[in-house]
Order: sequence, then C-alpha cells, then structure tokens
Amino acid sequence: MTPTFFGAAAASAALALTAVLQLTHEQSSESTTIGATEHLLVALLSVTLLALVPVIHRLGKLGAAKLARVPIVAQVVLAALATVSNVNGEDPSFFAAVAAPANLAILGGWVALAVVLRRRGAIPTWIAVALPLAYIGMIPASQAGGGFVSAMIWLAFAVREASPAWSSRVSAA
Repeated sequence: MTPTFFGAAAASAALALTAVLQLTHEQSSESTTIGATEHLLVALLSVTLLALVPVIHRLGKLGAAKLARVPIVAQVVLAALATVSNVNGEDPSFFAAVAAPANLAILGGWVALAVVLRRRGAIPTWIAVALPLAYIGMIPASQAGGGFVSAMIWLAFAVREASPAWSSRVSAA
C-alpha cells in the first residue's frame, strides 16, 4: 500500500465521521469552537486536508506536477489555519483573508488538475468529475452531510489506488 492509498483512506474515514457529526451536532457559531465535538470537527478538517496531500501529489505526477503544487500548498495553509483556530477556540482576525483564497486555490486547483489530466487521458472521467464534487462535499456542503459524498469519492480513489494496474501506471509517470 502506498501513502496515496493511506491518504485517501484516512480522508475518507475523517470525512465520514465529519458527516455524522455535522448531521447530529448543531454548530455554536461560524467563528468559535466550543465543546469537544466542535474541536473534533475542526481537527478532522485538518486531518482530511493533510491526508489528501499525497493524493493530489500523486495525481500531479500523472502530468501536472507544477499545477498540483497550488492546491497542495493551499491545503497545508488551510489545515494550519484550522489548527490555530482549534487551539485558540476561535478564528484569528485574519482567518477570512487567508481561508477564502486558500479554499479558492484548492477548488480551482482540483478543477484545473481534473481538466488537464482528463484532456491528457491520464485519468478516467469519473475522477475528473469527482475531484470538484469531493471539494464541494468537504467544505460548502459539509453541514448538509456532503462529507458522505466526499468520503465515498476518496474511498473509491483508495480502492483504485490499491489496484496494481493503476499503481504501476502512476509509478511510471
């Protein structure tokens, strides 16, 4: 098993748990973290973002390595920012100024990666379509259970990553 497999599987598990917690717990506010459940939710977001770094890196190795750096950096920045918010119990004053562009860089980077790799024939259509959907389920639709959709996408990616044919194709890139 590869770091990509473990990253996709960890992201899938974290997103599934996030979806359950989001659907069963009412958030106290948009900018504060109160109680163990909310701290866990923010920690799970950081875990998900970091777990997906090797996945996006692996996709970049299929023919868009420089492009993949954009969402990877944004994922790390957003994970660090979420961790700061989690430790402090509230968002820092600069949160929106950093989080908004980071989220746009992740979404835009995943979309661009999907388009470039699909046009080059490096990934199947389902992965190209799934990348933006995974982001939408992870962030904007998370409070409505969108994490379940994202969890299934990353689980499918983990299963595909475990396939010898897929792994050897990416290793050769």
